[in-house]
Amino acid sequence: MSDWQDRWVDAGLQELHGSRPPDLSSRVLLALHEPPSGALPTLQRPRTGTLRYLVAAAALVLLGIAVGALLPHGGIAGSPAQRVVQLDLRVQDGVLLCVEVESAGERRSLHAAGARAVFAARAGNRLRTVAPSRFQVGPFGELATGPATELEVRSMTVNWKHGVVAASSLTIAVVAGVVTWHTLAGSGTAKAGEVVHLEAGGADAGALAAENARLRERLQQLEQQNASLQLATAREPAPAPVVEPPPPPPPPPEPVVAETGPVFTDDAHGEALAALDWKLMGEVTNEMGPMLVELAAAMEKDGELPMDVIAKIQALNSKLVAQVPALMESGLPGSGPNGAYTHPLVAANILAKTLDAAGLSMDAGQRAEIAGLVRSFSAEASAVADSVHDIDLERMASEAETKDRFFREVSSRLTPEQYRVMFPEGADRYEGTSLFHSSLFTRPFTEGVPASNPAEFARSVSFKLGEQIGLDEGASNQVRAIVERMSGSPELWQDKAGPVETELHMLRGGRTQAAMRNQIAIMREIARQVPMTAAQKKKFLSMKHLLVPLPR
Repeated sequence: MSDWQDRWVDAGLQELHGSRPPDLSSRVLLALHEPPSGALPTLQRPRTGTLRYLVAAAALVLLGIAVGALLPHGGIAGSPAQRVVQLDLRVQDGVLLCVEVESAGERRSLHAAGARAVFAARAGNRLRTVAPSRFQVGPFGELATGPATELEVRSMTVNWKHGVVAASSLTIAVVAGVVTWHTLAGSGTAKAGEVVHLEAGGADAGALAAENARLRERLQQLEQQNASLQLATAREPAPAPVVEPPPPPPPPPEPVVAETGPVFTDDAHGEALAALDWKLMGEVTNEMGPMLVELAAAMEKDGELPMDVIAKIQALNSKLVAQVPALMESGLPGSGPNGAYTHPLVAANILAKTLDAAGLSMDAGQRAEIAGLVRSFSAEASAVADSVHDIDLERMASEAETKDRFFREVSSRLTPEQYRVMFPEGADRYEGTSLFHSSLFTRPFTEGVPASNPAEFARSVSFKLGEQIGLDEGASNQVRAIVERMSGSPELWQDKAGPVETELHMLRGGRTQAAMRNQIAIMREIARQVPMTAAQKKKFLSMKHLLVPLPR
């Protein structure tokens, strides 16, 4: 540029702004008030699996929850030492009462089905339902409560890394009633006096931001299309109505004779069993059984989750969960709600209705034989429940052995076609893929511990036990030595754990039983050698938490 051109530009700028440079402060202030371009971080539990598994699991359990569900309306308020997480609640069925303790007293808010609410996850705050209800709790999954149920927040843990939420956990106590939770990692039920521990994770912030931007763009396109269609419709004259003759009245329905009640019953539980929808339970079991095998097979083959299958399983499982409150009223013995669900009397009725749904009903001879098995194994189940053991886990092991033996005896009375309905091909490869197996009630008590060898497994176990029963460093070291010495059995380490076990938490067939036998022996040795107070020993011997090594 020549000297005269340079002077010409300077003169133009001076004409616009005078002798002073332009003032950009207003533009900077405006930019500071613009909304952020990306989504806020969400909670994410550290996992050893790949990111795609976590995203797939989150897509199932958190379906319908917006990005940043843990941080609505300002996210986590207060100083870093006094942060309170605001959870996004979405009521799906029933009515939910939120009771939040504030400095001025209690604040109560009532929310009906279809409503959304913000709930402060502060210790002492409560959720109440008078009638059976169902609602989504932020990223922690879905809770279904029975009548007259009250839940209290015990703790809410949020872990941060470089200013971003890395993981979170929510602990809820069941003050009254019963609650059932559903996540891809599993589901369970707790009653009054028990505690529920939920964990949540989040996806990569960049990925969420990109997905949010894509969805916003798609929403804008749909809004434009809708506006165009409305404009075109407004310009076109409405067509003349077409009057059609009324259809002929439908013929009267034919009488349907169907057996809707239980096939097998007894005097003690007949009234409670009559309250259950056996036909529905049989139809759901017949449809869900093959899907569970398909889910595990797909994950084992290429590590990809069939999301359409997962959605169907979740929908079917919710129908079974709806039967849990009535089932718990029956008083049938067993470890937890699923212990009652797998009781011989209940399992035999579900099997009978499952075969009905498959068009392969039991004949009179089969019913008579299985009725005898139900009576004898029901008596054995009651004896197991009433038995006294030094270690409570021994009672659960006896319960599992009794029920698996019952399932084998019943299956031996079936035809090959009926057997494949009860046990679809491949259902014995992983625990959790069969609805007629003891793993249905042991899974809520089981935790897989990834480890390369007995020493690594012993470190994890000693740390967990030390925290749970309050052992000092010396006692924890003794526990670690015992666990390492007694956990070298080849049956615990012969098969490397794959994504079905680490991501779906469906353990390989037989792994739980082997780990349970080993842990009972370890607990007996710890109780004999490690010094503990009377309170510590009582808590230790009553533990039902089963730790299963998952070979890396």
